[in-house]
Amino acid sequence: MLGWSFVPGHQGWQDIGGRRIAYATDSHGYRVQAKGAEVDLSRPTILFTGESIVTGYGLKWEETIPAQTGVLLNLQSANIAVHGYANDQAYLRLKSELPRFRRPVAVVSLFAPGLFARNLGDDKPYLGPDLKWHPAIHHWRLSALFRFAVPYHSEAEIERGILATRAVLAATAELARRRHAVALVVDPQFGPERPVEAMLRRRILDEAGIAYLRVQLDPAWRLKGDLHPGPQAARAIAAAIAQYLQGQPAINHPSGT
Repeated sequence: MLGWSFVPGHQGWQDIGGRRIAYATDSHGYRVQAKGAEVDLSRPTILFTGESIVTGYGLKWEETIPAQTGVLLNLQSANIAVHGYANDQAYLRLKSELPRFRRPVAVVSLFAPGLFARNLGDDKPYLGPDLKWHPAIHHWRLSALFRFAVPYHSEAEIERGILATRAVLAATAELARRRHAVALVVDPQFGPERPVEAMLRRRILDEAGIAYLRVQLDPAWRLKGDLHPGPQAARAIAAAIAQYLQGQPAINHPSGT
């Protein structure tokens, strides 16, 4: 249903920007500090769902947004994000994993207007605005290649994507509220916001009344030769999340749920 996920209990390495980065997962496929480490499902926990920005592509474990937020708040973080996920996949991942946690105190997800095109893809199973499951549409090979090379989408497709993304993020927040956890969407913004990005943020987040945190970032804080956030950007995002969550009762007085 999710399309793909990380191999549980695995460790691998990748050379990125002149650094060798280790990626380790626990028995549930959550990114952890090192092979053999396990997320404690009984402890008060901040869950992070999303894609490679949240997972921490190109970052050491201690540099990732979830790890840094956990340190700042003195709480366990669970990084359940998976590279390449669209918002509907991140929601379904949370829906399947959240019941494992006895004391979730916050759920942090990500919306980046620059990644909105992922929510328009129909070459994988996807959720519509009604949150119903739709099977993948198999395009003819030449048509699929053309759509990849020239990512044009009709107004109807874009509108469907806006409504579906809004519904998914609202449903994500509802999952958190049912467990008495704080729900927060993070919107990282490198450099000035373009008109189309402002429109997507307004239509998807503002009009739906979804609680979100827009974090302004210096474009120089990206990874070397890559568009992903570097350590400094991840630190700024984590600090903003921690500041937002510090005043929440569920964070200051976590209890069993």
